[in-house]
Amino acid sequence: MTQIQTSQTKPLQQEVYKSKNTEQVFSVVRENIACVCCGSNDNKQLYHYDAEYFDHEKFETYSWDGGFPLDLTIVKCNDCGMVYQNERFTEESIGALYPHHPLPEKLDYSRLMRHHKFGFFLNMVREYASPSRLPKRTALDVGTRYGVLPELLNHRGYKAFGLEMNLKAVKLANEAGFSGVHHGTLLDLEEVMKKEHVDRLNLVSMIDVVEHLLWPQRDFEMISQHQQKGDKIIMSTMDIDSLGHKVFGKHWYFIHAQHTFYWSEKTLGALLDQFGYDLKYVHRIPKYKNLRILPQEMMKLRKHKQHLSGKDKYFENGKRWFAEQRPSLFDYMNVVAEKR
Repeated sequence: MTQIQTSQTKPLQQEVYKSKNTEQVFSVVRENIACVCCGSNDNKQLYHYDAEYFDHEKFETYSWDGGFPLDLTIVKCNDCGMVYQNERFTEESIGALYPHHPLPEKLDYSRLMRHHKFGFFLNMVREYASPSRLPKRTALDVGTRYGVLPELLNHRGYKAFGLEMNLKAVKLANEAGFSGVHHGTLLDLEEVMKKEHVDRLNLVSMIDVVEHLLWPQRDFEMISQHQQKGDKIIMSTMDIDSLGHKVFGKHWYFIHAQHTFYWSEKTLGALLDQFGYDLKYVHRIPKYKNLRILPQEMMKLRKHKQHLSGKDKYFENGKRWFAEQRPSLFDYMNVVAEKR
């Protein structure tokens, strides 16, 4: 088992918080962690956001800080360049920072399958990740929501299933006819694989997941134990080395409390290498498409700064969503890693 370093957790000075959005009260605990890529404790502060960075009377901030007046610090490892939240919220505390959006009472299977948004991802699977000479290819989707992606993969010759933390979403998916949607996290992987009668994972997909992990070393080690040479992991995550982050810095759309790690091709590749993977393909949107939308995003940045300074008077119609004017470009990268 890979050794994961963390110092003793400690409560914040002001331990108990009350949400201005939900009237919820909870105690926050944070922990100081070492860099997950190289194990170093030598880092520098990249950004710090004070507890009242957003005015809670004017902004809905439940994704930013759970609606609680919490400060946020982002650091950068001095040895390998990994960017991450530190001190970061513990697993028990961070759950309160996730919004509890109301879910529908019933899902429409046919509609979800017709109007899915996995076309690009499925093309990437076909081109870069389809194993050959296997009687039945297996696939796991981590953070699967309703299980649309595993269902699409099942229609393409896989035995696919998914893991989802939201129990209600799992129940809705099963009632609607989506197969193989299991409640749990990667800690439940072995139990779920037994239920699915699977002993190997040819493909693991993680779309908008890896930036949320608390212990990515632990999670990738568990995945690696169930993959063999030639098996793939496909991930989609924001790129900290992207043009958008370089231009917008502290005001970049993707920075908030739910995102614990901010990956680059270099740091993600370094972590995966520890568990026997090589990066085979990294896809990014062409730069000219970013340049086309740069002027409008610069206007967003201007409005965002006006909001923060209190000079924007457009709050008569209720609270604004915290991310409404936070700018970004096409800052995602899609990564294919292959087990050696």
